[in-house]
Amino acid sequence: MRKNRYSKRKKYAQQPNPLHEPLLSFSPQDHWSLKDAFEGTLIVGTNGSGKTSGPGKHIALQFLRFGLGGLVLVSKRDEANLWKTYCASTGRLDDLIIMEPDGPHVFNFIDYIGRTQVGPGSGLAANVADVIYQIAGTAGQGQDNRDAFWQGEQTKILLSPIETLLLSGQELTPKAIYGIVASAPGSEEDLQSEKWRNDSACYQALRTIRYKIENGLLSEEEIEDYRVLESYWLYEYARLHEKTRGIVRAMFSNFFTEFNRRPNRALFCDKTTITPEACFQGKVIVVNLPVRVFHKVGVVAQKLMKLMFQRTAEQTVIEGKPRLPAFLFGDEYQTLYYDYDREFQATARSSHVATVYLTQNLPNTYEAAGGAQMGENKSKALIANLNTKFFLAQDDPVTNEYAARMIGQTVYWRRNKGASIGESTSLSHGSSETYDYKVRPEEFHALRNGGSPHNYEVDAYVTQTGRIFKANGSNVLKVTFSQA
Repeated sequence: MRKNRYSKRKKYAQQPNPLHEPLLSFSPQDHWSLKDAFEGTLIVGTNGSGKTSGPGKHIALQFLRFGLGGLVLVSKRDEANLWKTYCASTGRLDDLIIMEPDGPHVFNFIDYIGRTQVGPGSGLAANVADVIYQIAGTAGQGQDNRDAFWQGEQTKILLSPIETLLLSGQELTPKAIYGIVASAPGSEEDLQSEKWRNDSACYQALRTIRYKIENGLLSEEEIEDYRVLESYWLYEYARLHEKTRGIVRAMFSNFFTEFNRRPNRALFCDKTTITPEACFQGKVIVVNLPVRVFHKVGVVAQKLMKLMFQRTAEQTVIEGKPRLPAFLFGDEYQTLYYDYDREFQATARSSHVATVYLTQNLPNTYEAAGGAQMGENKSKALIANLNTKFFLAQDDPVTNEYAARMIGQTVYWRRNKGASIGESTSLSHGSSETYDYKVRPEEFHALRNGGSPHNYEVDAYVTQTGRIFKANGSNVLKVTFSQA
């Protein structure tokens, strides 16, 4: 891949027109800018195709050279060290923050959403509950999703303790939230018991809120919120059937299962030292809980940080000032898919976030999105909003057929000749018009995948929505990246 003359610039703010400065040059006439990156990038190549060491590496280094911060999601064991190398080679080691077990960096996501996040919508219990739903993935767990009663109880059991802690001024942690639920009244006798009142974290929090109301410390809206809480805890919840209340508590416990165990308990439930805001201040956060090592625990951690990064990005203005741009980089993306990605990517351009996802093949992404036709439709909806696509060496026929169809067909003129021999000999020739793929599916098999047999060069076909490349007058261009 051709290096451009701007690659040594290190600070985004120092560039005269940063959105249009070339990040990559596909040809002397065709450049790829930060503005293009904001429209999303997909890199697809089979295992060993060079997607990480080819286009992935070149894009990552250019983001760093431009001074961008961002979030790096980690699937493989060696990725954190790879990004250390990238940061070292671009003079960005001081901006590198690695979140990992036994490390110094902690992000209490519940307290962040409920108290410290800047912008409209912050401080609302419903938003805290929504994040917990999305990450835990337990909406309706153990019950029929179609049962309106259980859906309602799930909502209440998440919203009520969160709202109670917010109004009483206590810190939001999974432990504190559970303490409210665990000490909530279980019967009419509890409500009349002085011992219960003295020992119950739930009742003491309600007393604190009442004290604030009596001293004029809460707004009218907050007072109305308290009335709803008091009605729920002291009347409705206390009078639930014991079996029903047990099921509701089990639901609640399921929401926090992954955050009550190490290492996520220490990483996401203690005193906050770092938040996603740092990504929009030039810091590079690497979530070093590789999915291939930590499995489900790693998936939960990565998805949590991604969702909080996305939510933060959508708060596009802080204190009247636009955010700096940032990047979201995910290798082996299929392990970290969730449905909110589609919604976020539809507006990522206006948030000035450059999303880069790398994956081996499209069937992997279909399966991650739910499998069958629904999963395929969801995955394709996301892919459609990743406007720049690199297709590398590939042996999956589904992916190759998709790429060939998406790139499209063109007219070819085929020459034909004929001869007839009889009493006299005659020759004929002509041409016929036919349509065929610009890049046939089998051509992806033959792309070079780097290493010494290919002089450390990686080939890819690049296409970008709405773009005709000047080098060849087509919507697709074959490019080469150096692994050196």
